[in-house]
Amino acid sequence: MQTELAALREDGFDLKLTGFDDEEMARLLAAYDAVEGLTDEDAVPEIGDTLATRSGDLWLLGGRP
Repeated sequence: MQTELAALREDGFDLKLTGFDDEEMARLLAAYDAVEGLTDEDAVPEIGDTLATRSGDLWLLGGRP
């Protein structure tokens, strides 16, 4: 939610329309501003030397009934 509020703030949206009081809004945005290490959502990580899977591997996701 902090990311969305920060994006609205950057777009010039009136954050008072969200229903949060000034104190709560300041707390939420301060927590967002304090977060380090955020990256571009479209960024692709570098491929490492160690592979997690090989061609032909079968991955099973979820539990069996």
